[in-house]
Amino acid sequence: MSHPVDDVVIVMLARHFDVAVESITPETRFSEDLSADSFDIVELLFEIEEKAGIAIHEETFPTVTTVGDLLVVLRAGVDAANIDLSELIKAREIAAVSG
Repeated sequence: MSHPVDDVVIVMLARHFDVAVESITPETRFSEDLSADSFDIVELLFEIEEKAGIAIHEETFPTVTTVGDLLVVLRAGVDAANIDLSELIKAREIAAVSG
């Protein structure tokens, strides 16, 4: 079952790494499939923290090697903070139309 954060994050990843949304799955590996180094991943995590308004504990950074790993961390953060993702979803829909 997907979480409301999944689609938002996948679109962010596609834009960040300049790839098709359809090419990103939970099994997508940051290093091998997206050619991301550790700096790219940390930068992305900070961007998501800022846009989603959640805190990602730095000790989880090394455990994020796939999109699925990232989604697990973000789902937990969104659920724990009881965040309403409607603004992010609306922004994603606007970006999809204008992008």
